[in-house]
Amino acid sequence: MSIFDPLGLLCPVTIKGKILMQRIWRSGIGWDDVLLERDYAKWVDYLDEVRKLSQLRIPRCYALRSSKIELHVFGDASEHAYAAVAYWRAVRPDGTVHLALVAGKSRVAPNKVMSIPRLELQAALLACRLATNIKGARDRDRT
Repeated sequence: MSIFDPLGLLCPVTIKGKILMQRIWRSGIGWDDVLLERDYAKWVDYLDEVRKLSQLRIPRCYALRSSKIELHVFGDASEHAYAAVAYWRAVRPDGTVHLALVAGKSRVAPNKVMSIPRLELQAALLACRLATNIKGARDRDRT
């Protein structure tokens, strides 16, 4: 089973597996060792979540002609991970608003313990890079 997610739309699910893998790795368990009962239960729960992703449908229509389109990017961090997410916000001439999830990025916090403010800065940097990539792709599509 593999997850193909070039836009990072599944980050809320995939980051859970990455955090779990990091925690298991830190505990010193070898590749051929049996997982602790607690870790095994969490791993089975994670795999159940991943299996449910096959039923997920994501609409791909972002192009709303005759709309004012804005890019909104958010970043956040915790002691375990940091992430960024981007949305298109389109305001139609009649005033209705349409939101679309565009992309996401997530990273597991490094093994070296970092303060939450430092991780928040990492999230802000990730958000800036995500915004730059999206704007660049949009500008290339317009030419």
